Amino acid sequence: MKFSWILWSIFAFLFGVMLFQLIQEKNNPLNEVVKTQVNEGITQAVNKVVKETEIQIEENQLWVEVDLGNQVQKVIVREGKDMIREMPCSGGTDEDPTVMGKFYLENRGEWFYSERFDEGALYWVRFYEEYLFHSVPVDKEFNIIEAEKAKIGSPASHGCIRLLEEDAKWFYENVPDDTLVVIHD
Repeated sequence: MKFSWILWSIFAFLFGVMLFQLIQEKNNPLNEVVKTQVNEGITQAVNKVVKETEIQIEENQLWVEVDLGNQVQKVIVREGKDMIREMPCSGGTDEDPTVMGKFYLENRGEWFYSERFDEGALYWVRFYEEYLFHSVPVDKEFNIIEAEKAKIGSPASHGCIRLLEEDAKWFYENVPDDTLVVIHD
């Protein structure tokens, strides 16, 4: 009888600890799960980032902030709290939104072309699945599509983060893989 009471006490204690951790996780705004509609009707859960101050950043840590909530959308490359470079960008439209949350740069390439969209881009850097930082769209001959370039600073992409060609090249050359990316509105 005493042994079963000890087992029951241990179980109750562990259950209480797990319940406390679950409540703590649920109340953490960085872990809030938000359903976001993405391309082709797929719904994915992404972490919602509420405020920059809730992200733990080391003093000399290189990281990227993407602000899609202002009148002019922008990418800010930072070292700790210091701004290294600010660049206008275009995020996704209402029909094809950019995912929000915390990501890490994965890999990169000099160019791509999509038959599906009949356009490509230069200097792409992946941050999540098919979501990339890249130049404004180019045609099959790698010419910038001027009508798309004119949209920089406002929502215009299929979910990626578009940058001016010179900014996309700088980003490609200066921001390494595994760099933290925080995207918010």
